[in-house]
Amino acid sequence: EAHISAAKPKIKKFDKKKLKKEYSFKNDKEEIATVWDEGLREFSNRQIVARAAMLELVNLPVPKKRSKFESKIGGKAVQAFNISQATENIPGWISGNMILPPTGIKDAENVGFCTQIFFVGDCQPGSFEVAVTNPEDNEFDPN
Repeated sequence: EAHISAAKPKIKKFDKKKLKKEYSFKNDKEEIATVWDEGLREFSNRQIVARAAMLELVNLPVPKKRSKFESKIGGKAVQAFNISQATENIPGWISGNMILPPTGIKDAENVGFCTQIFFVGDCQPGSFEVAVTNPEDNEFDPN
C-alpha cells in the first residue's frame, strides 16, 4: 500500500505573468472576492479563502459518555467558515480544518439545519468512518 509522506515537495512559485490579460492576480493577503450571496440575493464581498497556517487549532472536547470500547482520544479543530442559513430551504454550512490522531473520534454534535464540510487529507487505511443523521432527530444513534 502507498504511504503518504509528511515531507513537503519543493514547489516553484507561480508566475503571474502567465495569466491571460482578462484575469487579475490576487496576492496571498487578499482572501475576499465578489460572489453571489443567495441569502441577500445580490453580489457581495465575502471571504473565500481561509489559510490553514492562519487558523489556530483547539482541542475538541472528549465527552465522558463514550463506551468502554471507544477511544478516549479527541482531536483538534478550527472553524474557517460559518455561513448562515440562506433561506428556509437552503441550509447554512460550516467548514474548517480538523486533525484526528489514529483512533481519535470527532463526536457527534447537533448543528441543526446546517451542513458540515470536512475534507479528509490523509488517514490510516481502512479507518475512516462517517455517521450521518437527520437534523430533526433529538438523539443521535449511529447504529
